[in-house]
Amino acid sequence: MVNHRFPASGNLAHSGLRRRKANALVWTVATVAVARSGADHMGPIARLRAYLRQRSGATAVEFALVAPVALFMLVAIVEYSLFYYKTAFLKHVLHEAARNVQTGEVQREADPQAFFRTEYCQDADFLMRCDDVYFDVRSAPDLASITFPQASFDSDGRPTNFVFQPGGTSDITTMRVAAPFIFITPFMQTIFQPDGAPAIIVGYSVAKNEPF
Repeated sequence: MVNHRFPASGNLAHSGLRRRKANALVWTVATVAVARSGADHMGPIARLRAYLRQRSGATAVEFALVAPVALFMLVAIVEYSLFYYKTAFLKHVLHEAARNVQTGEVQREADPQAFFRTEYCQDADFLMRCDDVYFDVRSAPDLASITFPQASFDSDGRPTNFVFQPGGTSDITTMRVAAPFIFITPFMQTIFQPDGAPAIIVGYSVAKNEPF
């Protein structure tokens, strides 16, 4: 007679429960792995849609707190970089214009001021409007005789006492260039435009004219 042993009903139930828990655990791990794999391959649009479907308020609150500050800093950095670059570029325009006066090219023309403007506009128009660039050109027989009055500007940043008086051969020519710059970032306006008037980019040049 064969004696078959069967596990008690309680053991059977316990064994089945363990198998179901193991299967559930495997299914959960697999689901998480698939979800992570899918998230890793999401494109920008899919990520945006996933973000918009979020129901958690923490993400929106964090974005609302960080985004304005980050945007403000980005605009301020870009604006100051443009201001600094225009300052360096204006010095290049001044150098080229001073060279034209120093060699006598401007003085030999029938209309020196018109020719001078045409020449510096060719350089200035690359980055700024020619109408926003103003030159103050003065001459003296020697360095001791140079007089350079303080520049004055109107509310729009246009100079009111600039003149055009290029010197003759072997004279000392002093040049001053100015260009207004308006900041749009409030923080930058407070630093560079405390009175509300545009900031002024300036450059100076002193050179002795060649014999021409």
